[in-house]
Amino acid sequence: MNKQGTVYERKDGRWVAALSLDSRQRVTRYCATRAAAEEALAQLVQLRERGRLSQTGRQTLATYLAQWLANKHASVRDHTFVMYRAQLAHVIIRLGHVRLSDLQPGQIRALGTALLDTGYATATVNQCLVILKMALRDAEADGLIDRSPGAHVRPPRINQEERRWLSSSQVRAFLRSSTESEWYALWMLLLDTGMRIGEATALRWSEVDSDAGTILVLATVTHRTGQGAVRGEPKTPCSRRLLHLGPDTLAALKTHSPAVKRRRASTRGWVDQDLVFPNTHGGFLCVKQVNICLMRDLGIAGLPRFTAHELRHTMASQWLNDGEDVRVVQERLGHASAAMTLDIYGHVAPAMHREAAQRAANRRRQTS
Repeated sequence: MNKQGTVYERKDGRWVAALSLDSRQRVTRYCATRAAAEEALAQLVQLRERGRLSQTGRQTLATYLAQWLANKHASVRDHTFVMYRAQLAHVIIRLGHVRLSDLQPGQIRALGTALLDTGYATATVNQCLVILKMALRDAEADGLIDRSPGAHVRPPRINQEERRWLSSSQVRAFLRSSTESEWYALWMLLLDTGMRIGEATALRWSEVDSDAGTILVLATVTHRTGQGAVRGEPKTPCSRRLLHLGPDTLAALKTHSPAVKRRRASTRGWVDQDLVFPNTHGGFLCVKQVNICLMRDLGIAGLPRFTAHELRHTMASQWLNDGEDVRVVQERLGHASAAMTLDIYGHVAPAMHREAAQRAANRRRQTS
């Protein structure tokens, strides 16, 4: 047995890097050139020395994904790790028994179809397959498989009809009905700014400038293992932004402020974090609680159940539908690019085209 492996050319012109692990098991990599094969062989030798190849042939997808998740935990936020783990659970249940080296693209496509047929939303299935493809890409980079079977598998395109938002008349009815609700200021802020709920619950009074009519988005609420809810970095660098508020939202916040001060003064054990929307003891609100109260207030108004994140969709959809520049909406939402905003809110594109055509027609009439 050659402990350093061999490199040779096949009859079809491809080069092979082959390394024996024992008398019965050999790992091979196929390459286009001799230089690439020699580099692949060197990587295989390094992996064998680190003990990374000993179980490659028999390693199941479930075992690999468990190891991948453990490695990822140190490099991603806790809530991201929890999301990865939840999504890959769908994969492990259905494909976990398959050997990593035997996994085929057709099995991954069938997984997506099965999840859709079971009733999972397209967005959920899309996210599941994207994470699986990421894990398989890492397996290829580590030399555990020759080529990722997910490389050419396209996750299902998210159906824009799955994104829900309140119409303008529903928004007006909701705000009229919830004026006396203790949550009114939060509803106004979300509908006015399109803030993520974690950004809104992390907002501090020191970041609100009533005179200028602005707020600074500098943080979001995240959940860390062993610590619970904490104030952390926003989702992306573009999430840090200055937002101008409408007069109704400013008025709602001014009314809300003394209510928070009264609660703070009357609550024993209050932990003051200067939060605009604290829980009953001064800490961070739970998203689940916010959604329950939102659905209650919507129900009182006779409207369908929506989540706080769907108020973000509502703001973006209405602004774009009213002809607002996509770059303004992008910046308000904290998206990285206008292309990202259009990709998410493509359902309003027809209305945007109609508005543009009408403006062009108006310009022609003015010049004729």
